[in-house]
Amino acid sequence: MTRLVLLPLLCLTVSACAPKDVQTALDRYVGRDLRYVRPSRIKPLLESIGEQKDYHFFGTSPWYIWRTGKGAATRYIVFEGQNGLLIPGGSSAKIHLLDGAALNINTWSFSTGWRIGIDDANFSRVDELVSDVITIETTGYTHGLDVAKQYFAFSGDDLRFIRMENSKGRLIRNNYASPREALGVGIEGIGRKRWLALLRSANPVDVLAALTFLGGSHIDSEKRSEYYKAEDAGQARLFQELRASQEVVELLDQYLRSDSTWLRDAARLAVRGDEDQSPSNNRVFDIQLNPSPLDEYYR
Repeated sequence: MTRLVLLPLLCLTVSACAPKDVQTALDRYVGRDLRYVRPSRIKPLLESIGEQKDYHFFGTSPWYIWRTGKGAATRYIVFEGQNGLLIPGGSSAKIHLLDGAALNINTWSFSTGWRIGIDDANFSRVDELVSDVITIETTGYTHGLDVAKQYFAFSGDDLRFIRMENSKGRLIRNNYASPREALGVGIEGIGRKRWLALLRSANPVDVLAALTFLGGSHIDSEKRSEYYKAEDAGQARLFQELRASQEVVELLDQYLRSDSTWLRDAARLAVRGDEDQSPSNNRVFDIQLNPSPLDEYYR
């Protein structure tokens, strides 16, 4: 006797069995400017990101929420900003990544600058990177650094800091030497092998994150005791090991010839690092007195 196998009606076509986009309570906020919305009006959003109380006077608050991907790959990105109310002071941001069910995957908190204010933020596609990019627009005040744009992108579900520019659109280096002035998110807890893997990655977002680190200002790890509130010695040592690696030298040379403007610019800044990485050039000794140790790069 021949057996008949009955398939569920909904699975007779591939499209019917494909993951569906599910609407959540967050969709009503996507694309809206939330800076001037009362907390009581966005309670579902606050609960999703773990903020179950009214905003703290000095804390970050939601500015925007963006949605990307489809089906199981759907992600919500919540951007929170906070501008300093005191001088001297600074600004900061939080980025929350949530899945398609509005459950939190991860949260990153970071500085957007000492004596630098956040003007706005946006989320757009950059075809050259085959990636969506978060751009935070900023302005320095009262001797603050000239940092006009800070760029972030996701590699999978990991946030990467991939570029910073001045008001002339020129790529500038991050000052890792001074924790107070280091911007963006780092890549914590990985060693030399993982950094090399990022630099070799086929994903330009990973490569840019590694190049941003290599193109930054760092202290001499052997002389850390001479500095006041300086970079972690382990991170400075890692930078020195990477810069001394022949493989890194070859990869930098490769990216200098890349078709991508983003990669070429970042590699060029990293290659020039040997010329101006010394603490005297970056005035690391004076970071508490002079809040602009990188002015020479912005002129």
